[in-house]
Amino acid sequence: AGINNFTVYLEKDISDADYKNVEEKFNRIAFSTQGAIISRSKEIEAFNYLLQEATQLSYTVVLGILGVFAGIVLVSVIYGNLLQRQRMFGILRAAGYRKRYLFRAVWLEMLAYWAAITMLSYPIALYAAYQFSLKVVNPIMQAADLWMLAGKISIFAGGLLLIFTLIAWLITRGVFKKSISSCIRFAE
Repeated sequence: AGINNFTVYLEKDISDADYKNVEEKFNRIAFSTQGAIISRSKEIEAFNYLLQEATQLSYTVVLGILGVFAGIVLVSVIYGNLLQRQRMFGILRAAGYRKRYLFRAVWLEMLAYWAAITMLSYPIALYAAYQFSLKVVNPIMQAADLWMLAGKISIFAGGLLLIFTLIAWLITRGVFKKSISSCIRFAE
């Protein structure tokens, strides 16, 4: 009972004039049939590209917002914890502990926190992105998306390491800037 479906394949390097000519003839044939639906591969490719860009942007926004809030909370808790231990740091300073050794001790503690956070952030972020992909944009997540996501997590982890190094430096500087007695009395 006639042709139900047909596809026209064009060369990739077809000129715009030839493309318009083929499209015009194709439309004439298609519209002569009642209920015809025309889809163009260029439009489908453009839509898929925009959808992929929107998905990547949404991953970036979601992980960025979560990362900023998690980072603020984490830095606040760790910095507050270290401030509470200033009495111990003051006692170490009174016992002759040098500035670089105190910095190294605090930085190694920060490094341990950083390693744990980094190891946990990869599976958590990948799982969250996968769930987001399933529930919001349907499963279009590809391996390339995972590599981009891992790259963004690595940038976040690198920034966090810099922040932790700054915290270690600030704590050490604060302990050695004050007198020993004020460091010891700080926690009382």
